[in-house]
Amino acid sequence: LEDVAYRIPPLTDDDAADLVRDVKASPLFFGYRGSEAVDVPGIERVVLRLAKLKDDLPEVQLLDLGLVLASTTGIEVLRASGRVSPTDDARSSWFTRRLNAASDDDTLVGSFGPA
Repeated sequence: LEDVAYRIPPLTDDDAADLVRDVKASPLFFGYRGSEAVDVPGIERVVLRLAKLKDDLPEVQLLDLGLVLASTTGIEVLRASGRVSPTDDARSSWFTRRLNAASDDDTLVGSFGPA
């Protein structure tokens, strides 16, 4: 289908939501032409879990979810396969995306826009 979207792990909830909505087929998830909307938060959870698995285990070389059934009541992975290979140098920290933990007192300070 060549209908893909990309993000760099680790993913946030917003990244997963964007990934689900970025594919061309996304209107089908939200009740296209009178059909019922599927469990979109469930799809987002699957995306987050797969991204976490890949980020935590760099030995995972391939994950293929061949058939995922999304319905109004949940998500089922009906066919999946993968490939794991040992790695000498698991990953370079040079290319690792780092997320800062948000705190309640995080605020934006400054002026945004023309002065």
